[in-house]
Amino acid sequence: MLIVIAMSLCIFSSVRMYNKIVVLEKINHEYGDQLENYISFFISFEEMVLNGIVRLQKIDKKGAFSSDDEIGFAFKTIQSVFDNLGNIFTHYKYEEENQEK
Repeated sequence: MLIVIAMSLCIFSSVRMYNKIVVLEKINHEYGDQLENYISFFISFEEMVLNGIVRLQKIDKKGAFSSDDEIGFAFKTIQSVFDNLGNIFTHYKYEEENQEK
């Protein structure tokens, strides 16, 4: 009789653990999809920022925009934003490379 009770408890706990594993796998899959979306967003955002830095440098190759009083402030502000974002991505890549080593 005691063996039957022990076996019943083992089967019951195994079924409960299996059901929890199934639920956790489903949640993990959903979060994995969201993570992939975030990663692809940040990769495309990084490309836009780096392309923006290059385009700003090409536009102001002679320094005409940055030295102009009226346009210079806005141009320098935009350029500063792009430079700061570029530094963030560079810092992130540096940390990522160091973690892999």
